[in-house]
Amino acid sequence: TDFRDEFMGLKLNHATWLRRLYDENQIKKEDVYIFGVRENYPEVPFEILDINEVENLSGRIYLSIDFDVINPEEFNSVSNPVPMGCSVKDIYYIFEKVYKNLLCMDFVEFNPLRGDALTSATIFAFILRDFLVLLSDKG
Repeated sequence: TDFRDEFMGLKLNHATWLRRLYDENQIKKEDVYIFGVRENYPEVPFEILDINEVENLSGRIYLSIDFDVINPEEFNSVSNPVPMGCSVKDIYYIFEKVYKNLLCMDFVEFNPLRGDALTSATIFAFILRDFLVLLSDKG
């Protein structure tokens, strides 16, 4: 969830950035929704969504896709692979449900130094291409 207070002795890093934004009142708990959590972090104040709840989101959306949410059997070039993640098909489903309300989006956590970089890079390239095509038709 990237909501740890500190990680490896540091207060600011890839596992704590969301906590820092929240603690500094840069984001509110009602403005953040998380999908794909596979580890239990009860201190997270944000709503954790099931894939079926994604279609109910409204308003302007900033979508951040952290590739370690995907099952490592399908996409394993990430720094923190965790089993039983979502599928690439789930990522497409989410995007199709929210793209009309997108304000901005980003992709993080593709690490070509880990796993099967060729397969993961190919999947990433297809996702990026398909999302750009869909966004270009947003009108």
